[in-house]
Amino acid sequence: MRLVCLLFILLFSEACFSQASEIQITKAENQYYIDGTLIKSLNYEIINNGEKPYWIWFDKNKINDNNFVNIRNYFKKVSNGADGSLYQWMCDMGVSFFIGSIFSSWMKVLSPKGKFYISFLYDSEDIRFMTTLIDASIVIVPEEEVIKQCPGINDERVKEKFTYQSIFINIPLNIFYNGMVDSTFKCN
Repeated sequence: MRLVCLLFILLFSEACFSQASEIQITKAENQYYIDGTLIKSLNYEIINNGEKPYWIWFDKNKINDNNFVNIRNYFKKVSNGADGSLYQWMCDMGVSFFIGSIFSSWMKVLSPKGKFYISFLYDSEDIRFMTTLIDASIVIVPEEEVIKQCPGINDERVKEKFTYQSIFINIPLNIFYNGMVDSTFKCN
């Protein structure tokens, strides 16, 4: 009986570990000077150790780890002032050119065994608070879950047009913060 319990615990812990290790996120702070000006950066390295693609985006209204709700809110809700949802735009073959907005229509597809780097440039922000804010807004979801709710966007032409193609993005932290605050803490 003890052997059965031990085997069950080992198998269960292995299953939990393998799921958790598919996506690995490493953070590092760096500083350097350019002509006497101190430049600081908070850098995220996101590695997909798995065998399937993942989609990454920033969402001011992220609902913890509820992928279903996060996908629906990001892709299917109409943003303020937009003519349709992001999903509707992605399915419209008449759209010939697209530049995403970081909180409403920007996304990155992280290929299996791929890496993606995000560098937040800052000068005097409270980096611990900002790290918490950034962590709370990053959404990473398996591609299969996105496709399940948004059929058709797995077409390579759609991905090429609507997803961020570079392996690196630079984001000024003060602009990111202002974008988060504008909608999250707005008072009427």
